Amino acid sequence: MIVYGIKSCDKVRALRKKLNEQGLQYQYRDFRDEPLSIQEIVGWLDQIPAGEAVNKRSTSWKTLNPEQRDLLTHKAGDKLQQAELLSAYPTLFKRPVMASDDQLVFAYSG
Repeated sequence: MIVYGIKSCDKVRALRKKLNEQGLQYQYRDFRDEPLSIQEIVGWLDQIPAGEAVNKRSTSWKTLNPEQRDLLTHKAGDKLQQAELLSAYPTLFKRPVMASDDQLVFAYSG
């Protein structure tokens, strides 16, 4: 299992603490320290629409222009363009993200 997020996110810290307390093995990847590749993001977008993966209450979302917001909220949007935008603004992702071999969960609340 891999947990994705940013160190300063309270929800990410709480999940990591819980996993550690339970002795569960996981890898942690910080979006800022080890950015996702465009190909990784496209792979995520193959599993879940961009509009469901982004936090529309985030500060990053509020800085986007209307065209950028539109790109991310249309299910039929160009995945490569969406991935490029999410790569530029990784804090748009709902956090934490948990990934296993067969599942990808955004905003995991355990």
